[in-house]
Amino acid sequence: TIGTGNALTNNTQYVCNGPPGTCLSGAWTMPCGGVTDPFSGAQQAPNCNLNDFNLPGQPANGTWILTVNDICAQDVGFLQDWSLVFSCGVLDCFTCAADGGQFNQPNLQGCQGDPAFNLNIVPQYPGSTPPPPAEYSYTFVVSQNGIINSFITGPTLGNLPPGSYQVCGLSYLTDDAGELPLWIGQPFASLQNNLSSGAPAFCGDLSNSCFMATIGPPIPPAVLDTTICLGDCFVAPNGVTCCTPGPCQYTLQSYLGCDSTTIVNITFLPPDQTIVNQTLCPDECLTIGGVDYCPPGFYNLQLVNEQGCDSIVTLNLSAVPVTAVAPTPPPITCSMPAALLNGSFSIGNTYLWTDANNMVVSTQPTAVVNQPG
Repeated sequence: TIGTGNALTNNTQYVCNGPPGTCLSGAWTMPCGGVTDPFSGAQQAPNCNLNDFNLPGQPANGTWILTVNDICAQDVGFLQDWSLVFSCGVLDCFTCAADGGQFNQPNLQGCQGDPAFNLNIVPQYPGSTPPPPAEYSYTFVVSQNGIINSFITGPTLGNLPPGSYQVCGLSYLTDDAGELPLWIGQPFASLQNNLSSGAPAFCGDLSNSCFMATIGPPIPPAVLDTTICLGDCFVAPNGVTCCTPGPCQYTLQSYLGCDSTTIVNITFLPPDQTIVNQTLCPDECLTIGGVDYCPPGFYNLQLVNEQGCDSIVTLNLSAVPVTAVAPTPPPITCSMPAALLNGSFSIGNTYLWTDANNMVVSTQPTAVVNQPG
């Protein structure tokens, strides 16, 4: 580019150590080809194109060094300043503005298909400006065991196979989207090194933060059967209450925090109903649980069976009519020292002979006694 001052004439001496005003001042331009006399071999821009200092077609990146050779070894003076100005408005200059930013996403764990894995992470750029959305896109690099698995927007991770994944953000030039699939199956570290090198494969930048996602296999529903007493309710561990027969469904969390569904098929046990017919003597009662039940009559007792359910027992108590018939025996004499007591004509089921002291003499229909009484 032509400078704004006078052009230096090739192979012309300029006196810089003379009186004031004779030194080079202002803006000067070196002609293409550079100075060849009295010194030759100075490195000049080939073809007047600074790009040619690098590989053809590559940008003029790198470190530029200005070398001043004192040919006569007698020149004095000071180099006050110098600069290189690239006319990006004229040449085709490109600067990669991709910025992965940062995000504060905690690690996730759950099961395959869990809606919690359907994320919508927006990167943050504290103190800087996001890349122009019209030219740049954002995705997430998913890697497993250090190998790139996929590039997912969102990211939506619920459909990934079970496993542990590292998820990092990637900002890239939208026109370079075709480069991303080429990295699937490559080490994530290679992508990091490539993007931080001086000649990356595409315009992109990784986020400053990543997170881990642990995905477990989906848990199939568990089906159980249970039997409860009629009128009772089934209460699940999470508090779900079912009071009707049939399926009862409730959900718990597994060890990865995802839903685990259990279906319990409920069957009701009807209460036991039993009728007991009991015959007692007119002055006899049946004692159950400390309560006397005397004939005649019906009594309903609500007890608990071996399953813990209600057992209803109906007692039908009746009194048997008792009539003691014992003919008077002959008296005891010296010639007849014993007498036969005969109660065989009595009405009843059992027999009991007692003496005057209420001592039992016999429990048979007949008894032989040798004492008066």
